[in-house]
Amino acid sequence: METEIVLPEQFWSRPATPTGGVVGLLWAVLVDGVLSYREAVMRGETRSLEFREIENWLIAVRPQYLTSFESLCSIFGIEPSCLRLELLRFRREMEAQYERQAS
Repeated sequence: METEIVLPEQFWSRPATPTGGVVGLLWAVLVDGVLSYREAVMRGETRSLEFREIENWLIAVRPQYLTSFESLCSIFGIEPSCLRLELLRFRREMEAQYERQAS
């Protein structure tokens, strides 16, 4: 079975985004986690407690919990490993950019 990669623009332009009820709440948890991670990276705040908690949520494999990154991705048909890799790649690229600017 071949894994498909989901690009950020594909992720954010998904049709029929849930907006209400339990499914809407679960979607909001996933989106908030991903956005909070990206925003912290862009602000250069990767050493904060908040960021470490978000990154732990992103990296931990805990499918038994409904609001785990793995479970939420699964609910919405997103391959968690692909999204996780893209977010970690984003962090590496931003950190490299900050290092070049500091030099």
